[in-house]
Amino acid sequence: MPESGEIVQKSEPSSENSQLATLRIVRSMLPAAGLIAWLFIVLAAYHIVHKPFDLPQLRAIGLVVLDVVLWLWVLTIAVGSGLRLVWMISYGLTSAEQLLFGLGLGLAVLGYAVMALGWLGLLHPLWVGLLGIALLVWQLLRPQPLQLAWQTMRTVVPRPCGRFEWLLACVALICLALGFIWALAPPYAFDAAVYHLRQVQLYLAHRSIFVPVDSAYAGFPGLIQMLFTFTRALSGDSSPQLIHFTFLPLTILGAAKLGQRLWHLELVWPVAALLTTVPTILLVATWPYVDVALMFYTLLFFCALTLWLQETRWRWLVLAAVFCGLAMATKYTALWHPLAGAVLVMLRLRRATWRVSLLQLACLGGLAAVVAAPWYLRNWLLMGNPLYPYIWGGVTWDAGRTAWWDRVGSGLATQPWRLLAAPWEMTIFGIEGKAGYQATLGPLLLALLPGLLCLWRGISREEKRSLAWMGLFAGVLYAIWLWGVARSALLMQSRLLFPIFPLLALVAALVLQRLPVLNSRIFSVAWVVRTAVVLVLILYVFTLMSGFVQEQPLASLLGVESRDAYVARRVGSAYTAAMHQINVLPPTTKTLFLWEPRTYHCQNVCIPDSLYDNLVYLVRQYGDASHLARALAEQGVTHVLLNRTIFRIAIQEGSDPISANDLGVLADLQMHYLEALYDDGVAYVLYRLKS
Repeated sequence: MPESGEIVQKSEPSSENSQLATLRIVRSMLPAAGLIAWLFIVLAAYHIVHKPFDLPQLRAIGLVVLDVVLWLWVLTIAVGSGLRLVWMISYGLTSAEQLLFGLGLGLAVLGYAVMALGWLGLLHPLWVGLLGIALLVWQLLRPQPLQLAWQTMRTVVPRPCGRFEWLLACVALICLALGFIWALAPPYAFDAAVYHLRQVQLYLAHRSIFVPVDSAYAGFPGLIQMLFTFTRALSGDSSPQLIHFTFLPLTILGAAKLGQRLWHLELVWPVAALLTTVPTILLVATWPYVDVALMFYTLLFFCALTLWLQETRWRWLVLAAVFCGLAMATKYTALWHPLAGAVLVMLRLRRATWRVSLLQLACLGGLAAVVAAPWYLRNWLLMGNPLYPYIWGGVTWDAGRTAWWDRVGSGLATQPWRLLAAPWEMTIFGIEGKAGYQATLGPLLLALLPGLLCLWRGISREEKRSLAWMGLFAGVLYAIWLWGVARSALLMQSRLLFPIFPLLALVAALVLQRLPVLNSRIFSVAWVVRTAVVLVLILYVFTLMSGFVQEQPLASLLGVESRDAYVARRVGSAYTAAMHQINVLPPTTKTLFLWEPRTYHCQNVCIPDSLYDNLVYLVRQYGDASHLARALAEQGVTHVLLNRTIFRIAIQEGSDPISANDLGVLADLQMHYLEALYDDGVAYVLYRLKS
């Protein structure tokens, strides 16, 4: 055998060969490394000279990224916390239903957590950020809910079946995609500038939800505004709009899953197309409003009631009461929801004793009131009225403002035939932003819903029963809305009826799905109706895309147009110019607005004219111009902004009860106590109050 020394000697050439091989590999890679280095040098040098974007564009893109991150942050917290609550009672629910109920509860949990900070006076970015980080870390450390949500979202949306359903899916996805981009654009909507975002601005400025009352809308329920506050505290600009927009696909999915539970039908794409092609619903969803959120919570309320009607288990009634309370914490109009729920509960009277039925009604109403109580208690403590400004009035309120607000007798009670024709009028003549029903609803719901009468004979008993539940629930809310329309012209708004639209869309989707049973050998009813629907959808998509091209929201998102310029283009340069004049005044100034309710873009202290009645109210309080001017000075008012355009319209139309004495006091003020500092010659004039 060879000695060990000989073995070592033979291994040395092998080691040398390995080193040589390594050197050869390094040498062969040098040209490639040089090429890569040269590539990066050329690309860097080129883009230093030919910059792909400048700093304003980089800032604009950064703001978009921040808004999306904050939006995803909110959804992550909501999914995790909400699903944990739903799992306590989830047996009997599908994974999609768990996700929907969980998101509804989770968003409310975050809203109430922010509200708690507001109660404690801790609405500061530091505390809001710590709250958000703590809730996010909790979800990430225990990611089971997030994993379930991800798996559910991958399977919950079905593949379209047939060419007609593919078209419905394409239309719905186009609408949602364009809506998402619109929601990313800078906020400009009227009510957002009046109170939705304005109140958020005040909460953050005072670090509390107990802020000075300067608006008739200061007491409106603020659960969704608390979500807006969370993102605005962390510098999100458009993230409130993304949060509100999220409720639209959730509502679509919720309505479709309700149809699947009741009728064992897959109706996601018909419901999606029918809801997204209601123009005002899609438009409002892209604004930082609460109407689509109310649609979602109302739908979940009805879904939970349906579960209770099917199984009569207490957990479903409790869940229904919780979502009823969350709807009541979203908007005052939901105060009627317990009545609609009570009608469905009364259906079980024949199967239960009166004592049990009364206990069930007490559970529904009592628990809903407890869930909604924090906001109404805040109103009571701040303004002395839990329903401010309704019924009992309160701070800066008197009988004159009650009469101005209600306009009792201005409704359609004297024209009862118009009450019967309300669905026709609101659909055919309603136009978003115009007098009348103030919304564009599209023709499909009105056109398709009567088809249920043609299909009634072929519908099963179980389906008829569920349709009766929908009819009773929606009918109660519709009757209440119609009563308001009969009472006052100010309530003649189709938007107040949106909570029942998911149910209407679900019934219309059922009609579309069952149309083939009406076909005969010589005539296809389904083909004619679906062809008409296709034509409507094509026209709507064309109109929507035309509006998208005209408004150019992408310009502000990519920094091609400044966010301020985009807002000015949407609301008018006269308004933004007037706000600029106020914002360059010293910080100690205080400006009273006349016939201008929007104060969101005012950076100094501004008093809005939320009801267009500041002048009339002040004249009623102080009488003549001298006493009024003295009172304003004592209150710290230094300037007055007059919107002459709205003022002239109010005088010409005569819709507002402005007396000759009110006009005389205004003229006296302008002549003797006000000095014009800025006048655009058309819309706005800014005065200084003489000392």
